[in-house]
Amino acid sequence: MSLSTARAKLMVATKALTLEWQLLESGWRDARHRDFQCIYMDRLTAAVDDALHAMTDLDERLAKIRHDCE
Repeated sequence: MSLSTARAKLMVATKALTLEWQLLESGWRDARHRDFQCIYMDRLTAAVDDALHAMTDLDERLAKIRHDCE
């Protein structure tokens, strides 16, 4: 699997998770919900964003290396 394919799959999975979380949120508004949001969802989305940026950077660097080697 290419890096761009893996990045796209991660984006799709994250979007699906976010949509499911939004559906769940509509019926769950208490302290546990806020805790879960802060402890898991916010951290997860931040980590995924970091990973996506790193994957983009790595893909660009790999493309440059391929180009330089031709």
